[in-house]
Amino acid sequence: MLIAKPELQENQYRRAISGVLTWAFPLAESYKVTLEATAHQGMPRFTVFKMLRVPMGPDREYEVVMVESKTLGKPWASTTDKAITHFEDTSNESKQVYGMVHCGLEVQFHRYIRPQVNQLSGRLHLVRDAQQVTDMLLWIKQNPLPCV
Repeated sequence: MLIAKPELQENQYRRAISGVLTWAFPLAESYKVTLEATAHQGMPRFTVFKMLRVPMGPDREYEVVMVESKTLGKPWASTTDKAITHFEDTSNESKQVYGMVHCGLEVQFHRYIRPQVNQLSGRLHLVRDAQQVTDMLLWIKQNPLPCV
């Protein structure tokens, strides 16, 4: 069972969200979940990519969900602001991407359609609100944003 402990390091909280993302967006369905080793390069902690099959052209990947991840007790507002900066830098030609803010064991979902960010959920706890988290992730898969 997942429990929040303030003394846990950031990588220990990231293990939980990494497992959730790789379950919801499996490689067998052409998704790829990446974890950035460092945050100082202006990149989100996690990005979920989807392979796009282009007829008569090379396959390419596009960003489905960008995740900014912090430990329990980090300021929610500044983490959200940093996440929005990542959404604005999406490499998708459409400048549209889903986003998730993750602090400790809580997540919040967003949709970015340049220049506007819409909050799709309140804060959801990975354990207490597991069904709602699952439903949001499945909803994102079933409602992809255009990438071009």
